[in-house]
Amino acid sequence: LDQILVIESSCTNYTLSINFKNKEVKFLEKKEMGIINMPYHIFSLDKFMSKAYFSGEVNFDAVLGTRRFKVYRDPDIHCKKTFTFIATQI
Repeated sequence: LDQILVIESSCTNYTLSINFKNKEVKFLEKKEMGIINMPYHIFSLDKFMSKAYFSGEVNFDAVLGTRRFKVYRDPDIHCKKTFTFIATQI
């Protein structure tokens, strides 16, 4: 995959970033979000799901099942490989 997956929490100032191209996982500060210069998917979790996911209570598949998130994409194209990765790996 040639894109970045971002999981954004409404509870903290940090976001989890997975760069598929560079095989890099790191936490970004919210102010760094504007410098993403490749295609991305941003999952913005609500307060309840943020707490549950980042504390390890639920996996990301459970987050997807509850639909307690918003997705922003650039370009605005549904990437099936990204959702397959999320459902099977995160």
